Amino acid sequence: MENLVPEHLTFSEVGHLPIIKNFAKKIKLVETLDAMVDSEMELSPGVAILAWYWTRFREEPLCTGWKNSSRKRTPN
Repeated sequence: MENLVPEHLTFSEVGHLPIIKNFAKKIKLVETLDAMVDSEMELSPGVAILAWYWTRFREEPLCTGWKNSSRKRTPN
């Protein structure tokens, strides 16, 4: 049987965060939110929401005092 995958291609597992990042970039999530929200914060609202998404969908939460479940985070 003929091999359909060229030998010069390599494969690796990337996880979901690069997919979220590229989708957010494609739909201009940060720029759209920044245009919608009037803010005087140093950190733009769009970047803050994108960071929240990243921490929400991580396998391990950034705050070690909380544990991640499939639906919600609850105190230890």
